[in-house]
Amino acid sequence: MRSRLRSGDNGSFGPVAVTHCALWKPKEDPLMRYLIGILIVLAAPAFAEPVVYDCRTQQKNYPTGFWSPFDNLIQPQIVFTVDGASATIEDGLTLAVAGGPIPAESVEDSDKKLVVKWRVVARGRLARQATMTFRAAFLKPRNELIVTQAVTGNNTTFHARGACNWPGIGQG
Repeated sequence: MRSRLRSGDNGSFGPVAVTHCALWKPKEDPLMRYLIGILIVLAAPAFAEPVVYDCRTQQKNYPTGFWSPFDNLIQPQIVFTVDGASATIEDGLTLAVAGGPIPAESVEDSDKKLVVKWRVVARGRLARQATMTFRAAFLKPRNELIVTQAVTGNNTTFHARGACNWPGIGQG
């Protein structure tokens, strides 16, 4: 019975690797290289880091001291975390009502703009409920943020403008 081990250069015994054999050379298959390239390209977005937009708004009117659905509840700081076709929103209102970030209802992200829509449902003490719908449009080349708030069942809308810090532009 022959041993599969052979003596190495330093006198030790160990298995011989096939890749070190001068007689064995793998064949290059162009189709296999193409398929591996496609898999790498398709897998790249799955490993991409989420993009964080830290935005500040400038408001013209603030709440009057007691909570009312007629108040402007667009927060002075809004953080969008965009991961592909999904996003989360975190601001003072979502922290107070939901206890943390909330998922966006829709996200449209391109090289020129990011549009995020979300809804916050606030419940009052006497079974009062207000559903507020928000839409934020961030124009990337101009670093301009436009946020709109509307309350369901009310014709009042509020607007705020601002800028964002994000990896594509740096300090806003």
